Amino acid sequence: MSTQPSAPSKTSGATPLVQERITNRLADFPWWALIIALMAVFLLYSFLTDATYQEIITYLIVGVRLTIIVTLVSYTISMIIGLITAFAQMIAIAVVVASMDYVSSVLRKRFVWIVISI
Repeated sequence: MSTQPSAPSKTSGATPLVQERITNRLADFPWWALIIALMAVFLLYSFLTDATYQEIITYLIVGVRLTIIVTLVSYTISMIIGLITAFAQMIAIAVVVASMDYVSSVLRKRFVWIVISI
């Protein structure tokens, strides 16, 4: 009798062959995602190497930087104005409280009209 190792059969429940595992993995692989990723890499490369796109990107970076600066400055100013009006409403002087109530009600109504008109 010869003692040769037997190959695992597909029906016996043993571990599948390496080739079968690779085939199953390739069959389940999302090829569409790979194609989209390759196209994105190609477009990014063409954007970064073309002189026209480099000029456009520099203008866009300047615009984004300006937008961030304006946003931060306006947010800071609005926080300061809000704190001043909140502290003024806490003061027990009737004239100051009435004027701050008027200012806040006018600003709220104006904001509502701006939202409604959009």
